[in-house]
Amino acid sequence: MRQLMALLGGICIATYMPSMPSVGMLGLLLLLSVLLLFGSAKMKPSVCRTSVRCLAAGLAAFSLFLLRADLSLQAQWPSELDGRTLRLHIQIEREPMASDKAWRFDARITSLAFAGGQQGADTVWKHVNGKRIRLRLYRSTAQRYLLSPDANAKTFKQLQSELGLHAGRTLTADIKLKAPRGLHNFGAQDFQARMLSQSIIATGYVKTLHSVNGSARYGLREQLSLDVDNIKLKHGPLLKGLLLGDRRDLNAEHWSLLQQTGTGHLLAISGLHIGLSAALGMLISGLAGRGAQLFSEAVPSAQTVALWGGGLTAVAYAWLADFSLPTQRALLMLWLFLLAAMMARPLVPWRVLSIVLLLLLFFDPWALEQAGGCLSFAAVAALIYGYRCYRKPPGGMATYGWQLFRSQWLLASFLGIVLYSLQLPSGSLSLPANLLAIPWLSFVIMPLLLLFCLSWLLGLDWHWPLHWADGAMDILWRYLQSLLAMRDRLLVDVSDYLDAYFGIASNSTQVALWWPAIPVSVGPILLMLLAALLFWLPKGFHGRLLCMLPLLCLCFPSSLVQPKAEALQLTIVDVGQGLAVLIEKGSRAVLYDVGPRYSAEHNAGARVVAPFLRGRGIRELDHLIVSHGDSDHSGGLNSVLEQFTVGTLWSESQYLQTIQDQVEGLSVSESQVCVKGKAWQWQGIQFEWLWPAPIIEQHSTATKNNNRSCVLLIQYEQLRLLLPGDIERWAEQQILNDVSMTSKLCALDVLLLAHHGSHSSSHKAWADCTRPAMVISSTAWQNAYGHPSPKVLRRYPFSVQLDTGRDGAIQLRYERNKLGQMVLKRLLKSRQQQPRYWHHKD
Repeated sequence: MRQLMALLGGICIATYMPSMPSVGMLGLLLLLSVLLLFGSAKMKPSVCRTSVRCLAAGLAAFSLFLLRADLSLQAQWPSELDGRTLRLHIQIEREPMASDKAWRFDARITSLAFAGGQQGADTVWKHVNGKRIRLRLYRSTAQRYLLSPDANAKTFKQLQSELGLHAGRTLTADIKLKAPRGLHNFGAQDFQARMLSQSIIATGYVKTLHSVNGSARYGLREQLSLDVDNIKLKHGPLLKGLLLGDRRDLNAEHWSLLQQTGTGHLLAISGLHIGLSAALGMLISGLAGRGAQLFSEAVPSAQTVALWGGGLTAVAYAWLADFSLPTQRALLMLWLFLLAAMMARPLVPWRVLSIVLLLLLFFDPWALEQAGGCLSFAAVAALIYGYRCYRKPPGGMATYGWQLFRSQWLLASFLGIVLYSLQLPSGSLSLPANLLAIPWLSFVIMPLLLLFCLSWLLGLDWHWPLHWADGAMDILWRYLQSLLAMRDRLLVDVSDYLDAYFGIASNSTQVALWWPAIPVSVGPILLMLLAALLFWLPKGFHGRLLCMLPLLCLCFPSSLVQPKAEALQLTIVDVGQGLAVLIEKGSRAVLYDVGPRYSAEHNAGARVVAPFLRGRGIRELDHLIVSHGDSDHSGGLNSVLEQFTVGTLWSESQYLQTIQDQVEGLSVSESQVCVKGKAWQWQGIQFEWLWPAPIIEQHSTATKNNNRSCVLLIQYEQLRLLLPGDIERWAEQQILNDVSMTSKLCALDVLLLAHHGSHSSSHKAWADCTRPAMVISSTAWQNAYGHPSPKVLRRYPFSVQLDTGRDGAIQLRYERNKLGQMVLKRLLKSRQQQPRYWHHKD
């Protein structure tokens, strides 16, 4: 076991390497580990021998892990091809996922052709032959290819059917590709690691579609999914998610309820599904083995047949469910226990988990960089720790109920810490929801689904198990909805009680998600983990009550995180081609813009801004400002309002009128219009609107959404920061024409480039007036607009120039120096703050 822990330690150190060591260095470390291993055999003291062997194991794991990762990195998309348009022949690997604008699918490159001829194709081909890429095919591109007069009136499904866009089809298209490079924020999950884990070397979009050839490939998984779609079911998307891990048809309502009740993990094909499929296989094969033994003594024992049958059934089901990471973990653990049972060898659960983790990390070095991998292994580790040396008391249903309650409480204790550290929300109704959901799924829904799957494989036309499973799912879904309704009613009653008897008015009755109200940092995480470890010590240990000490510390977060009351912190969040700026002072916060809407289902508010706010320990925004109505600035508004209480919502008058119905009933105390000249104080900081004017001229330039942006000047003693939204040259000139405003714009400390650094803004007079010490542009990496414009950047030759597309999230912290002046104390760029060896070096 010591050697196993040393191996895991070596891998953990390798995972956090900021850069990849040379192959020669790794080879020397591997040779050193071999020499240490052979040299330890003659060491006399057992302690020295064990220590040297552990060191050798750690060095071997470190070097082998990085050598394995280096092989994968060498096969990545070459930087010289970034942004180039290539004519490729690609084969679609999986059924495309449709959004409101495009289809997204994974494909494999089968051949290469350049639009201008084959010159240079041989050099490029060795880099891309047979590689996996992730593409988007936009609706407009598909319509141009079809040349159909009524294409605009057709739905996505109709267009997909007419295109024949299915798994197995071969496309010839001009495709623009680049190396995977997602958003990068402090403490957020790593997009590049996720792409590497899925063997995707490039992402891009189809510029021109030339042909769609070949025949669709419907494997067992796709065919089963289509057959389920053809059966009229009330909860078909949920049943497909449970049976196949196919979650393409789940909508925002499904995800919202699953997230709020903490039951989303049940849709991941993991230990529950693998265990049930193995149990079904063992039952059937065991009965078959016993029957065969009646006719021949040469047949192996029924127990052996049952074990093999259960293992093979689990493999078949895992293959049908597409071998996700939790599935791989559960399948490996199952087979280790099955092999041990066949050989009559006892296995230590911790050793099994360590071996499985080692095997998975060797084949997928980025497995634990994904939230699913962390949660999967953390859940199993928590159960092993909590039930180690735990003796099951005798009893019937009461004992089972106690075991179920204990296991859910145990998982909530440990997984809450993991979710907290990953800046992910934890369902506020997780415990009562899972107490019914897990046994209901285990003993009712999943057996029916597996029975349907078995009948489908045997060619039997049995639809009744699926209909019964649909009815059982309806009961569970109604239960989850009732839990949510009860919680909302309880919050309303509590709010009314506080208001009536104590005069405390609650701004919001919406507490969709729960998270600790302290910023994510090493101290709180370690204290939470220590409390959980002490509390779940097995019987026989007398130190469990000591868990109260770290819990008491967590009750007073000010002792852990002491934000300086006078410090001002500004964070430009990396949301891609959009904007979101968080302003913090002490424990209070103001948010300027909420990021873009990526699709009908996804937006920066839910995927980026809300997790970042939770990571900062923010539950309430004193002010939320939406500069104007363009979707790259306002797309995440609803998601933010659903999860956070807002004191004042600011925006320009036209957009504020359009969203009144949306914000009604949400957690907003008041709404105000940003108008030139209006100012307010917040935490000793002066906020003032420089634009828009109360009355704007009614010509085309003046009425553009961009020129209606709320321009915010922030003044804190001698500091001046300007957030201009998307204003263009016309609005900039209008601001400069006001002499009283011009004096405030001279020599800014920080200027956010208007309109993401577009050449339509930041004209020379504006740049000459502002003369900022630092200019920041909020853009996407290699965006199609060319932002920030090099021409614009040349107008700020003496300014420090930062860009979220290149640097990731940017954080500025101003504190008072010894002379009592507010100065820049810390400048952080997330891509430099959290480097990993697989990150692209710009």
